[in-house]
Amino acid sequence: DVNAMRNLARIDGRVDALVPYMLTISCGGTADMACTQGFLERHGLEEEDLVEFRYRGHGWPGDHYARAHDGREAREWYADMIYGRARPYQFRCKLCPDHTGEQADVSVMDPWPKGYPEEEAPGECLFQTRTEKGDALVRAAGRDGYLDLEPSDVAFMRQTQPHQVIKKRGMLARLLAMRCAGEPLPRFRNIRLGRAALGIHPMFHWRNFAGALRRIRAGGSHEAAP
Repeated sequence: DVNAMRNLARIDGRVDALVPYMLTISCGGTADMACTQGFLERHGLEEEDLVEFRYRGHGWPGDHYARAHDGREAREWYADMIYGRARPYQFRCKLCPDHTGEQADVSVMDPWPKGYPEEEAPGECLFQTRTEKGDALVRAAGRDGYLDLEPSDVAFMRQTQPHQVIKKRGMLARLLAMRCAGEPLPRFRNIRLGRAALGIHPMFHWRNFAGALRRIRAGGSHEAAP
């Protein structure tokens, strides 16, 4: 979303005038809606039954949660939903080189020690300020008592977001699979994909290439018209 807004701002001055800050999250990818529907089916709920639905919350990270008009509730531990089940992610997420929002003023992410939650804990966020005004915003929030701030660094971000590092390093191989399959390619600039791919074992790139090509040939790169 931030990438799209930055691109729009290049041709439409209203963006910078009306959007003072661009904030985003570290994105793990968007699962197909079948995952949400499967959650409801496992608990005997229909969409029209719902008065509340959360993919996470009521804790850190909290549960997948649903509540119906008649008071019925359904919960599943967040990590089980995200990591314990086969989740068909949208193909576009497989080709996204910017899961951490490099064009945002501020990116926010979960500082789980291994990149995923092992248990419920008091909530924390890792803020990465990417522009001067983004940095000023976060520091002002701390100064005014809205945030309790402690220093961190990029090494800690890499430690707590290892999956994002892996995704970016495999992106060139996935794009090559798209080209070999004759698919149209997204155009990326100034995102350092070549640098990210350096120094990685060739088998890593082969697995990314072969996996992407397999999904493309199975029709995974296309979506049915609504």
